[in-house]
Amino acid sequence: MSLIVFHRVLISTAILLGFFLSIWAVGNYARNQDLADLLLAFAAGVTSIVLIFYLRHLRRFLGSSLFRKDTK
Repeated sequence: MSLIVFHRVLISTAILLGFFLSIWAVGNYARNQDLADLLLAFAAGVTSIVLIFYLRHLRRFLGSSLFRKDTK
């Protein structure tokens, strides 16, 4: 497995965990009405959205030369 593929898997896992954390925090906010839970849900959701943007544009962030298999 190449490092780029591992990086994509790692970022995808972070996106899923971020969304699950956001859903969990919203559930806690609904039960407790604690502002910290609402802020946590917002921060986790925004972080997941930013990571989705990063994953979709990974080639631009890392440089296209890293994605070529026949680099000299």
